[in-house]
Amino acid sequence: MAITNFEVYATRLRDERLDVKLKQTIAHELCDSLEFFQLQDYTRFVAILWPVIRDLLLKTPPVFVSSVPEQKLRSTLLEVIQRIPHSEVFRPVVLEVVTTLLKLVKVENEDNAVVCLKIIYELHRMYRQLLESIALPFLDLAAEIYRNADQMLKAMDSLDTPASLSTPNVNLMSPSAMSPGPDSGDMATKNLNRATTSFKVLTEIPIIVVSIIQANRRHADPFVSNILPLILHMLELNPKSTLAHSEPAQLQLQYAHQYQHWRSAHADLITAQSKTLSFLAFFARGFTALLLPFQDRIARLTYQLLCLCPAESTATRKEMLIATRHIVSTEIRKAFVPIADRFLDMQVLVGSGLASQCILKPFAFSMLADLMHHIRLELSPSQLTKMVDFYAGCMHDQSLSSGVHTMCAKLLHNITERIMHIPDKRHGRILLLSILKTFTSSFAAIGNQAETAINDIRSGGIHSEEKIYGASELIRTNAFEQGDKIKELRFLLRSLVTGCKNVIYGLKRCDSMLGLGMEPQTNAVKAEEAEAAPATAAAKGQSAPVSGAGVVYEAAAQEAELVGFELDLLASLFREGLRACRINDIERVKAEVAARSKSAASKCGSKAGHKCSLGAAGANGIDGNSGSSNKNDGNDEDKDGGNADCSDGFGSGSSEDNSPCILSREAQIKMLDREDKEQIEQFANLFVGLDLTVFHELFTSQFDYAFKAMIEHCTAISCVQVFVASDPNSPAFISIMLRYLCDRLDMLGSDDEVCTSTMLHLFKIAFLALALYPEANEPVLQPYVQTIINSALSISKNAKCPKNYFLLLRALFRSIGGGRYESLYKEVFPVLQNLLETLNSALGFTKLASSMQELFVEICLTVPVRLSVLLPYLSLLMKPLVFALESGPELVSQGLRTLELCIDNLTREFLDPILTPVMDEIMSSLWLHLRLPSSASTHAPVAARILGKLGGRNRHMLLTRFPAEPTEPVSPSAASKSESDKLVVPMTFEGLPGLVSMPLMDAVMFSVKVLGDRVSTKQLELARKDAVEFVVACARYTLVLPFVSDGKAGQDASGQAGLDYGHKLVSLAADPLALKRLLNMSAPSSQGSQNLERIISVCESVGDTFKADAPVSTSEAALTATDITLSDLCAGTAASSRNIPVSHGGLLQVIWALSLASVHSTDARDLLNSIIATGAKQHVAQCVRAISVGKPANESGAFATALANAVPEIISRVLVSHSQRLRSTGASMLQSFYKALSEQVPSKPALVGQLPAMRNIVSDLCAACYDPSVETKHSGCAGIAYIVDKLELGRSWLADNLLELSKALLFTLKDSNSSVLPGTNTNESRETLLQIIKQAFPAEIFALAEEAETEAMETDGEGNAKSSNENAMDVQ
Repeated sequence: MAITNFEVYATRLRDERLDVKLKQTIAHELCDSLEFFQLQDYTRFVAILWPVIRDLLLKTPPVFVSSVPEQKLRSTLLEVIQRIPHSEVFRPVVLEVVTTLLKLVKVENEDNAVVCLKIIYELHRMYRQLLESIALPFLDLAAEIYRNADQMLKAMDSLDTPASLSTPNVNLMSPSAMSPGPDSGDMATKNLNRATTSFKVLTEIPIIVVSIIQANRRHADPFVSNILPLILHMLELNPKSTLAHSEPAQLQLQYAHQYQHWRSAHADLITAQSKTLSFLAFFARGFTALLLPFQDRIARLTYQLLCLCPAESTATRKEMLIATRHIVSTEIRKAFVPIADRFLDMQVLVGSGLASQCILKPFAFSMLADLMHHIRLELSPSQLTKMVDFYAGCMHDQSLSSGVHTMCAKLLHNITERIMHIPDKRHGRILLLSILKTFTSSFAAIGNQAETAINDIRSGGIHSEEKIYGASELIRTNAFEQGDKIKELRFLLRSLVTGCKNVIYGLKRCDSMLGLGMEPQTNAVKAEEAEAAPATAAAKGQSAPVSGAGVVYEAAAQEAELVGFELDLLASLFREGLRACRINDIERVKAEVAARSKSAASKCGSKAGHKCSLGAAGANGIDGNSGSSNKNDGNDEDKDGGNADCSDGFGSGSSEDNSPCILSREAQIKMLDREDKEQIEQFANLFVGLDLTVFHELFTSQFDYAFKAMIEHCTAISCVQVFVASDPNSPAFISIMLRYLCDRLDMLGSDDEVCTSTMLHLFKIAFLALALYPEANEPVLQPYVQTIINSALSISKNAKCPKNYFLLLRALFRSIGGGRYESLYKEVFPVLQNLLETLNSALGFTKLASSMQELFVEICLTVPVRLSVLLPYLSLLMKPLVFALESGPELVSQGLRTLELCIDNLTREFLDPILTPVMDEIMSSLWLHLRLPSSASTHAPVAARILGKLGGRNRHMLLTRFPAEPTEPVSPSAASKSESDKLVVPMTFEGLPGLVSMPLMDAVMFSVKVLGDRVSTKQLELARKDAVEFVVACARYTLVLPFVSDGKAGQDASGQAGLDYGHKLVSLAADPLALKRLLNMSAPSSQGSQNLERIISVCESVGDTFKADAPVSTSEAALTATDITLSDLCAGTAASSRNIPVSHGGLLQVIWALSLASVHSTDARDLLNSIIATGAKQHVAQCVRAISVGKPANESGAFATALANAVPEIISRVLVSHSQRLRSTGASMLQSFYKALSEQVPSKPALVGQLPAMRNIVSDLCAACYDPSVETKHSGCAGIAYIVDKLELGRSWLADNLLELSKALLFTLKDSNSSVLPGTNTNESRETLLQIIKQAFPAEIFALAEEAETEAMETDGEGNAKSSNENAMDVQ
């Protein structure tokens, strides 16, 4: 805007001839254009227009009617001053502006004066240094306005007179009473009061005075001294008019418009008083000494203002509450003590307005909490009673937020110190019990909310605020704006626990039974004394006392009732507190639900993939679910607890686990949040200090609930740890816990993983308490040792998960071992023999290298008895000792310690007979640990030390052969590698004449060990790869080369020759005599095998054979099949390549190695199938030659005959192997062998079952069912089931072999049922036996037999009837 425009505005505003309305329009236009000014424009504006505005405001007289143009002009000019930016442009005239405004305040109406005061406040805040000179004038003005408070009240009280309600106000230049204006046409017109007598102006004074005092401290003390009586007098103002004490409905009917105006004036009064109270609060914080003489008056006025505040004045009441909070934070709060109980009223604190109740409760409770906290030690018993009742009601009010509940809880537990010092201990005891009951109800409310949220999460719903807080509470407390409700509830829970701790301590100080114990005999003694007092007095001639036995009995009854109430309240507190602690489990439950969903999804995917990859053999029980003999198959099992694999070690059938993967209870406890664990430990500490009798009574009745709570949420187990770790309570609590758990030992074998793992963890806690307080807890555990051992051995026989009982025994023996608990060792001695015999028997029913086997072994080696007591049963430890030396690192260490202990403390004469049966296994294990790299730093030194202590006995084993590996199919009679296990290859070396016989049997046996090793490492995988290649090469050279060379045997092995032999076999089997010879054949001792042995014995080595000058008959196919070059075979070979120098045992070793290699290589699997097919063809040819009359066996086919005998033997051994993968391979081998035999006799497939090879395989499987090992039994049953289900041998074959098969299967049933432990799954044997019977004797046969029997009976009936008729005729 140009400078000429400012001048135009100034000129027009100075012009006295212009109408006031026109000037008001010009001023309004100027006010609207202020926002478009630049900084330099404001400088010109102030210089040009400020003098004009000043003159207009000072020279123009003020008016007191709101609608006249003069008032609008003055109001607009003041608004222009207010909207000018208070920057440097205003500095030159700021003092003049403020001085002018002060003059205006003295003469202006209330609306304009309020604007003036707001401008003064803003300018003083910006230019304090420049406005020091106006401090005293303004303070004088403030004092003057406060002196006019009585006039303001009189003006408001005059509204209820008839004249004031009806007389019009016609003088616009003078202020009138605060009555409505007379203009009927403009309802917005109203009369304005003079500024010096207006409550509105008084409302703005305090904040400016505070600003001036803060800037000019030298004026503060005299001003405060002078104005303080005026302030207090103003706070005492109270309207006494008719309108103030009449009913609102009556006023609205008579004087509706006047009543509304009075209500507005009254609201202005209350607002001014609230600002003045804040003013007083400022003085109370900075000038406390000056206010102390008036403290009683201040306290009374504060309460009066809260009572008189209108219900709709929410902001005013809020300001009063804040001011009151500041006042009670000073020394003036002592004056509030006599009237403190008056503030315990919701109508006083928040009023009756809905808005106040929704918004002001946090402020009200905060103020009240500060007041009561500071004066709590000076309250009287009656005030304490009212205070407890008030805050208890607040905590029961669920419409209040958890923040308010937390504040109430803190205040209640803060006053417990004062309650403890009440002279009347019974009164204090009742008050404390009331507080404790309130806290218990709050625990219950938190528990209900937590349970609702957890159930919602587990049901698949989304955890919502409405589930924790009701909808009404969300509306009334504005809960959505208070943050995370779970955190608020946790904070409330923490406050409640702290409060309960103080309350229980206070109850002990108030002569409660919590500290004195339950002593009902005290009152009984008092009653007896009171009853005997009159008689004693009469005997002495004295008058009887006034108080008799009735009073004492009444007191005793009241005390007994109070004791019962306390005990019930403690029980309720424990229950509800545990439920409330579930609020900490919400996040854990969310994580578990998410993990369960993820596990279920992954399990569905894995099942789909598994079904696609299952072979025919694996789906029919051969591979089962029995663990492999490899160690890595059992690494995933939980060795520390839990029953993730309840059937492990017992050879049970496959069972689907549809439940998701759940962490063991120990793992869940380790994953607990530290803060949550500390919180529940603090809750448990509430009961630690109780009297022992009360503690015992409480937890005897509540332990069942506690146990169920531990199952629901594992955090509750922390309570048990606290009680056990407490010195005075540990024996009592352990006794309660052991009695409860031992009474329910049958639950430990259930399939409820959460329940069983919780029981195991509780047992472990009880056992570990021995280390904390051995002298106190050893007598407590002593009565339960035999109970635990005997129950574990007896109940485990019929339990679904027997592993848990032996985990319990392991935990018990680990805890009481070490030689410190003699009384507990004496309890173990009576059951020692039964325990060791049971565990030794159970070792035969477990998988090799399984967790159950290691568990049994560890229990045997850690039996807590002295060595002198163990001597009669030392032989029972030898078998577990051998298993221990072949197990994991921990068991190896335990086994070495046990062995060294025996060697150190027992004589050779006593120990040698016990060690002799297992000496070879022990020495083999010791030597193994000397060689293993993993034992170099741990087990090797101990093993070397034991070997040294054995002396000459450690060399005794060199004279005998090492024990054969379980997987090696060698003859038991073989003492060492001899001619019975021979495999040599002729090789040439440069510089040496002729061929050199290279023995390969040691290399084959070493390959068997490598392929059967249970350890899986990177280096071993490379060794397995080399072993597979070596075994395949040996098999091709040994087993394939004889059948691809240009000899007669090779021709016999051809497909056409096999079919010819098959047709011959079918035709010969038609002869009953030939069929009888076939059934009497014995494949293992066949003529072909004997001829092979005879031929090999004649020719010791290939080198000797090759001394002849006969030409070598090799073909290109043979060289390709065996990977042997022409130079390797030499031209001077005298025998055919089919006469490979290999014994029957060597042949078995090569085929066994090839079956192991087939697990790791496809090439080996294909080669094995071709060898099986060849063996089947040779077996048919062998059978033909054996039953042919007058036709001797062909000696040139000796090797083929040996192969025909070796293949079924290897199939049998693979089927009964302890390795799951080998059993699956054996099923494939059996299927291939059966298919090859069926192809040889296609016209009569039923003849396959009559062949000696099939009969020998079935016999081997039946023999496996009688083996002591559970794994072997299970393998035999699975093999029989596979033959019955998959091989179509015919109904007649099943009927012929029914006796042998049923005997084997029935033995497995009998042996499993009579076992000391439930091991094998008898369902498989039972189902297989029923299937054999159904196939051998189908329902059709029984139906035909029944029809034939019915016909026979009918025929007999007709014959009898006919004969009866004939006899009757004869009689006639």
